[in-house]
Amino acid sequence: MRCDSAELIGAYLDQELAPEARREMAAHLETCPACSALADDIRHISGKLAALGRALAPEDLEARVRARLAIAETETMDRPPPALGANALLRVVLR
Repeated sequence: MRCDSAELIGAYLDQELAPEARREMAAHLETCPACSALADDIRHISGKLAALGRALAPEDLEARVRARLAIAETETMDRPPPALGANALLRVVLR
């Protein structure tokens, strides 16, 4: 597809365009078979995704993530950053 309007189809379908741009896109979709087909495909896929519903995260997900972050923070605090070693080496070499 080589139509410049194709990149606006998603915004049009999500009703994110200004009123004038919406009218222009609606008129364009009536005259451009490629964009019209793409809009139909996007509508179809969006409908299928909506039918899947929302996935629910496990109830303990937040607690597990926070625990892993706490472990990662303490591990990185125990080790000096690599730049600190490079800095020390440069100070010795450049003296």
